[in-house]
Amino acid sequence: MDIGYNWIRQMRVTLSGLTGKTSEKTFFADGTLNGLRIAARVQKFFGFGDPSQIIIFNLSPDTRSALKRYQTSILIETCWRDGPQGGQWREAFFGGLLNYQTYRSGTDIVTVIYALSGLDAASRAEYEQTYQYGRTVKDVFIDLCTQLASQSNGQITFDEKNVIGFPYEIIGESGWSATGYIKDSIHRLAQEKGFSWSITDREIRATSDRTMSGKIHTIKEPELISANINLSTNLEFESGFSFECQYNPNILPHDGIIIQSSIPENSGRFSQPYKVNQVTHDLDTHSSNSFITSGTCSFPIGMTSNG
Repeated sequence: MDIGYNWIRQMRVTLSGLTGKTSEKTFFADGTLNGLRIAARVQKFFGFGDPSQIIIFNLSPDTRSALKRYQTSILIETCWRDGPQGGQWREAFFGGLLNYQTYRSGTDIVTVIYALSGLDAASRAEYEQTYQYGRTVKDVFIDLCTQLASQSNGQITFDEKNVIGFPYEIIGESGWSATGYIKDSIHRLAQEKGFSWSITDREIRATSDRTMSGKIHTIKEPELISANINLSTNLEFESGFSFECQYNPNILPHDGIIIQSSIPENSGRFSQPYKVNQVTHDLDTHSSNSFITSGTCSFPIGMTSNG
């Protein structure tokens, strides 16, 4: 998919659930004086990761005062004005407002919004259930995710097809109990049973630690900026690699990455898919060094892609 073109980049941010006269406002930016300056660092992790940051310059005082924690939702969309993907808006992030701050930088008033995918549901949804001996780990995970989605007011969806590669492991004789916040129960189950999960692009996705999703992305020059091997903490073996490329909103945690590089030392090193653990999109319509995707990948022994 050719998406690495450096034509005019466009962003729009929609704030919903505002207090005051208008409950929803949309802001547009394309690097010109036609709109506000908007920048974002969108982060997509396993589990419930660090918040994404959205920076909007010179919001009106009324809009700033209408922002409310755990009530305001943020939608970020991007597209190129020209080229093969011209005019095709793509969702880059959707989540809830965790916090925000405003400060002055020269003549600008800068508002920094911190947001998390699935924040409202994950911070409020609770569930108590004891699973008896004989239930599979996958059954438990599916039940917890179904409960989480049902309490999300439509902000999170769950489909069993996004649960990939789970081993057929059953709950032991002592059973397994979920209590309190659902996200905490899912995190505990993942740590104990060896799988990864995420809330990404409004969807719950999960893969076992040795499996990736069926989506494999090939990054090649000129879209590829860099690819570097990551070593284990004791420097004894390669634990994966980090990469940087032109903005690619299609790359998500759980997916696979193949790198095609003309650099001799990298030739063939990344020819089989590595599992994406984390993705960051740095977006700024007013910067020449923006619209960049970076991330980290791993390839544990025995990992397979499942498509």
